[in-house]
Amino acid sequence: MLLGIGTNEIAKLLTALLVFALVIFLCWLTTRWIAGYERKNIGKGNIEVVEARRLGTNKALEIVRIGDDFYCIGVGKDEVNLIAKLDKEKIKIETPENTTSFSDSFKKILDKAGDKINKKEAGKGVLEDEDENI
Repeated sequence: MLLGIGTNEIAKLLTALLVFALVIFLCWLTTRWIAGYERKNIGKGNIEVVEARRLGTNKALEIVRIGDDFYCIGVGKDEVNLIAKLDKEKIKIETPENTTSFSDSFKKILDKAGDKINKKEAGKGVLEDEDENI
């Protein structure tokens, strides 16, 4: 008996923790499966959201490709309005070659942060050396 707790209570606690961990794992697994399924279906077909820009909590402007035509639409909480048909030549569409991956962007940020830290440490060393010479 540990601090007045019996083995039966410890077994119940461990069982509850195991069931909780199993539920969390199944939620994670289901989320990954749904995301993979959706990723496969995006880009197939004739309709694609090219770009979206939030204007408020429930409002956005979107450029949508339907077939070979492009449209600017306004999306609200309960409605979608056609604003204009756009010329294909005036739209800048980023291709995957022009975009950087998340890992590349994150590596650049880490490299910049590392450079700043190294510069600060190098600057401190200079100050410490000057103090020793005085």
